[in-house]
Amino acid sequence: MARRIRPLLWHPHTYAVRQKAEIGLFHLERAGIQRSVAAIAAVVTVLTLSLVLTAQTKHSFRVFADEKRVVQIYVDGEQRNVVSSASTVKDILTENGVEVRKGDVVEPELDTAVDQPNYNVNVYRAAPAVVVDSGKFTQVVTGYRSARKIAAAAGVTLYPEDKAELEQVQDFQPSRTLGYKVTVDRAVPVQLVVSGELYNLRTQSATVGELLQEKKIEYSPEDLQGLTAETALTPGARVVLSKIVQETQVVLEDIAPNTQTIYDANMEAGKTETRREGVTGRKQVTYLVEKTPGQPDKRSVLDEKVLVGSIDAIVVRGTKIVTRSGQPSPEQWAKLRFCEAGGNYGNKRNPLYRGAYQFNYSTWNNYGGYYDPADAPPEVQDAAAFALYARRGAQPWPVCGRYLR
Repeated sequence: MARRIRPLLWHPHTYAVRQKAEIGLFHLERAGIQRSVAAIAAVVTVLTLSLVLTAQTKHSFRVFADEKRVVQIYVDGEQRNVVSSASTVKDILTENGVEVRKGDVVEPELDTAVDQPNYNVNVYRAAPAVVVDSGKFTQVVTGYRSARKIAAAAGVTLYPEDKAELEQVQDFQPSRTLGYKVTVDRAVPVQLVVSGELYNLRTQSATVGELLQEKKIEYSPEDLQGLTAETALTPGARVVLSKIVQETQVVLEDIAPNTQTIYDANMEAGKTETRREGVTGRKQVTYLVEKTPGQPDKRSVLDEKVLVGSIDAIVVRGTKIVTRSGQPSPEQWAKLRFCEAGGNYGNKRNPLYRGAYQFNYSTWNNYGGYYDPADAPPEVQDAAAFALYARRGAQPWPVCGRYLR
């Protein structure tokens, strides 16, 4: 309305005042529009930020759930629990300041991928050891705790018939070490001649009679030429057996393939698959045949030669814990292990119950090819425990089994 009123007198000052008033009104209207636009933009910005933060939160949770893992590190039996996103055993140890020195033994191996929510790593520190073989002392520094593996690390070759005993020593003077001592009991190399055929053997037998009994060879005293059953065996001894009713036979036989088991942490526990079929081999076997009229022939093996080696079958067995309704979670299994053995897979404190799950020998039953449960890698012990739980539930662990319920 004010714009239509014209002053009675025109004056420069009056015109300037009116012009400023009109410009001010225009600016006020423009400012109001700008504030409305700014308010709408602010609301849109807040909604956008909310969506972004929600997506980031979900992504962050996914990263945590997928990449962070609970890892139990055992260094010579001492436990350390850590949380890590490292992808290999080597990276986990490096991340936590565990240096792997020359001679140390790490299970699983350093390049093993870590892809489970819970994982166990064992580090056996290298320790001095001595191998005593026929009066010869061979020093070595190694993380192995098996007599034959320590001997191999020291470059000492053992034959299957040789015996090796491991003991921990504290007195330096007699053993020349303060770590571990492996005492080798060598089998005696002897020659056995049967029906004119010569066989080179190794044996722990002390006498001629014990050797023939070991080879399941029946004989009469007159069959021995210049020897008796009580004759002591010495390295390089020659035992000649002449028996008219005996002969040797050479036959070809199949060699049945063995089965290698690989434990796969990416496959669900309890599942198995055959990765490679076994292939049968061939061998030449020499038998000593005793012929008795009116009775079946008696045969004993004198020698075997492998012509074509068999190829082992490879079976993959899963160890991954997949939690379903009514089944224990990885955390429950970890609590069970801690309750049973302090979480130590190498636990050997009890002579009857061994390893992280305290298996007795009859229940363990040489699982995975390991006689002592405490000598088996963590993934093998885990697989055995999962299989046992699938059959019998928590019953095998009468006290600590409460963590699985």
